[in-house]
Amino acid sequence: MEKLTESFAHFSDQHCRNRQVWIACSGGLDSLVLLHLAASVSPALSLQAIYVDHGCHPEAGQWRMHCQKTAASLGVPFLCESLPLNKTPDTDPENALRKLRYAAFLKHLGKNDILLTGHHRADQAETVLLQMLRGAGPKGLAAMSVIKSFGEGRHGRPLLGFSKKTLQAYAVSVGLTWVEDPSNIDRRFMRNYLRHDVMPLIQRRWPQMDEVLSRVAENCADLQACLNDFLQEEMKQCAGSERGTLSVRKLQALSDIRRRGVVRHWIAASGFILPPRKKLLQLLQDAVFARMDRMPHVTWQGADVRRYRDDLHIMRSLLPHDPAQRIDWDGHSPLLIKNIGVLSVTAPAGGGYTVCFRRGGEVCQLPGRSVHHSLKKIFQAQGVLPWCRDRIPLVFMGSQLVAAAGVFSLSPHCVSFQPSGVIY
Repeated sequence: MEKLTESFAHFSDQHCRNRQVWIACSGGLDSLVLLHLAASVSPALSLQAIYVDHGCHPEAGQWRMHCQKTAASLGVPFLCESLPLNKTPDTDPENALRKLRYAAFLKHLGKNDILLTGHHRADQAETVLLQMLRGAGPKGLAAMSVIKSFGEGRHGRPLLGFSKKTLQAYAVSVGLTWVEDPSNIDRRFMRNYLRHDVMPLIQRRWPQMDEVLSRVAENCADLQACLNDFLQEEMKQCAGSERGTLSVRKLQALSDIRRRGVVRHWIAASGFILPPRKKLLQLLQDAVFARMDRMPHVTWQGADVRRYRDDLHIMRSLLPHDPAQRIDWDGHSPLLIKNIGVLSVTAPAGGGYTVCFRRGGEVCQLPGRSVHHSLKKIFQAQGVLPWCRDRIPLVFMGSQLVAAAGVFSLSPHCVSFQPSGVIY
């Protein structure tokens, strides 16, 4: 137990000083041990206990009261956050509740705050096994980290290196009592099935399984960190002509393994969920190796990858809109176009405008030009991406095209545009 308190004190000195520290409390053993450690080992910390009521169990109110009383006995402020009812899908309720729980934590965390959760070594071992069964690579097998970014703050797991037996011994020694959530023995949940049926069987043959799988996670985390450094440099070498893009030609020059690694790193670094392996292979085949006159499009879970010329672009999926709409606009007040953006005129020229979208054949004479040019050629010259061209509001006065929002605006019509979603 002395090692446990020393370890928490060291973690606290490294990560919790001069921060608001939120302790996630469920009423279970690990969370109450964490709360007690934070209040007794590092009394100078600014602490706040938070309980999330999932609304899924009739005893949740009693668990909340138990957490509240324990926090009060330790002099720690307490907060309860209730999740909305009937928001959990039947397909994977365990994962859905976890997402809702962390979203509830994020509502309260301020900039540079830190959330502490009581995950321990057995939780880490379970996570490694789950990731193995999902076919994860080093990133997935690295499982849970001791410290990571979380919203505008941090998320710490200071108990990750300790066994449940050590936590139980600490709880008994300081007189803690805790609750047992009956859902923790529900074998319908994958983690519970592993915890109660699979892991005890393995531990009979390999008693140190928790420690071994924790080392697997540490080794994979080290490997992933090295891979990230390597792939970051590779990604820079494969940069396209536009910011945030990759060059198709440079990707084609890589080996299959390096190409897959660079594209996966690019997707993750751009803030998107990685696609399943089958979708990734489709992306490489369709977007990287299609003929150069094609403009392939691969999509998954809110992400779009598109190619134009030599550049591979990644973006949020385009929002739906009606390209056939025509809108009469006086120009004196801003015009909101759903899923497109907001138009405004800083110096209305008088008279009304008509706003519509490209249908083909539009022409315009730009300032300093003696002839009219097709809108298509203007877009090409301005580098407007093909999938954005039909989403750019065109502003007419009578039959004259006076502005293509965000591309050009003919004097005296000073049209400005604030896009929403992906336009350029």
